[in-house]
Amino acid sequence: FIRSAGVFTTYVFFYVITANVAEASHFRFGHIAWQTVAPNTAQFEIVLAFRRSYGFSCGAANRGDVCSLGGSGTLCFGDGECVTPDYTILSVDPDSDWLLGSATVVHTYPSEGPFIAFNELCCRISSPTHINNPDGSSRVEALLNFKEATGNPKSLLPPIVNCSRDTPCVFQVVATSRDNKTTRWRLSSASEAGGLVNQPGP
Repeated sequence: FIRSAGVFTTYVFFYVITANVAEASHFRFGHIAWQTVAPNTAQFEIVLAFRRSYGFSCGAANRGDVCSLGGSGTLCFGDGECVTPDYTILSVDPDSDWLLGSATVVHTYPSEGPFIAFNELCCRISSPTHINNPDGSSRVEALLNFKEATGNPKSLLPPIVNCSRDTPCVFQVVATSRDNKTTRWRLSSASEAGGLVNQPGP
C-alpha cells in the first residue's frame, strides 16, 4: 500500500506468494486519479480490479465490455455524495482470475476543499496466499484540494505483484504528474488503506 505524499493519491495492490490467487475474497487493486475541469469541479478516473469469478455482472466480462461492479465499484466524493458508475473492462486474466476496469465521472464540490474521495469495501485476498492483512477491508483514496493542485499523479500497476517469501521484492511504480511536481512515496497508514499492519522493512 503506497501513498504519494506530494499530491495525494493512494495505490493499493497485493504482494502474493504464489500465482494461484483464486480465493473467496474479491478485491485486487485500486487507484483514483483526478484533475480539475472547472472551478471546484473534478473529473475522476477510478480503476479497480476484482476476482473475475465474484458474483457481479462483470464476472463473465471480457476486455471492452461495459458492466456493473455493483457496490464494489462505488466512488464516494468525500462531501456526502457517492456514485456507482458502470466500468469499462480494460484487462482480463482468466488464469489468475481477475479483471480490471475503469470508470470516469465528474463531480462539483461545494468549496475548494480539502476533500477525500474514496472506494472502501471488503475483502482482500485470503491467507495463506496473501500475507498482508488477509481477508481484511480495503480502502483507496485521493485527497482533493483545489487551492493546492489541479490533479494527482496517474499510475497503473498489475493488480497482483508476485513476490517470494523471505527475499527482496523489487518493482517499479511509474507515475505521471499533472502539475509536473516531484512525486514522493510512502507506505499508507492504516486508516488510508482501510485498516492494516504494514509488513516490516524499508
